[in-house]
Amino acid sequence: MKTGSMILAILGAIVALPAALLGGLFGAAQGIQDTTPAGASLVGEAASNAAVNAAASGAKTYMYLGLLAFALAIVGAAMVKRPGKVGAGVVVASAVCAGISCMSGNPLAYAVTGLLGLAAVLGLLGGDAVAAGARRLA
Repeated sequence: MKTGSMILAILGAIVALPAALLGGLFGAAQGIQDTTPAGASLVGEAASNAAVNAAASGAKTYMYLGLLAFALAIVGAAMVKRPGKVGAGVVVASAVCAGISCMSGNPLAYAVTGLLGLAAVLGLLGGDAVAAGARRLA
């Protein structure tokens, strides 16, 4: 179980890097859209400071969350094979960061959240729960 958790966390980290870049793009588009008044052209409004600042703010937030999810997934994958539940907790934190970045509408962030969520469940169950269940059945 812990090997599967490690592999899923590594796969989640691999997908998290392009998801972070897409999260920045989606966040920037969302920031521009939120500051555009009704009836105004997008090109004319995008030149204003408010729209540019909102786009940069949204882009930075979602990109940094994606990069944090990437870093935590790598660290969690390395730690999940060790005894204890600390590595699985790090993978849970990574899945939460990826889940928050889903609010930008990024489709890759949903995939990362699913992979890291499954890795966290497998890491928390670990080999102990499976071995205890198998002993009860025998």
